[in-house]
Amino acid sequence: MSASTAPFVLQGTLTVTLPGQPPTPLPFGLSGAFSSLMSERLIMSGAGTEDVSLGTIVGAKLLLLEYVAAEGAAAITLHINGSTDGLELSPGGVLLYGSPNPTIGLTALSIERTVAAEVLVHVLG
Repeated sequence: MSASTAPFVLQGTLTVTLPGQPPTPLPFGLSGAFSSLMSERLIMSGAGTEDVSLGTIVGAKLLLLEYVAAEGAAAITLHINGSTDGLELSPGGVLLYGSPNPTIGLTALSIERTVAAEVLVHVLG
């Protein structure tokens, strides 16, 4: 994308059903403007750590990461902004981060794995 900005809107609903109660929708949403988009399918073989290139994006405001469920897949660990503490994501899992006007935002992302893994990564800056 060029240096100009374009709007984005993220909307969704998480529906939960507690025993003996009707389904309860929990809507969420986020909107803003972005000037850069990075979308990539990462197919990683074997054990290791993959540093995800954010391209020219500095201080990303939205991350959508989907871990594709596959035979023999195992949990991966996501490290955000150089953190040594990681977030575990199991096969079929999704991570969504959004901050419409971040001070720092997402500056780095790495994926640690013990077996092959495939993830879809979308980042707005």
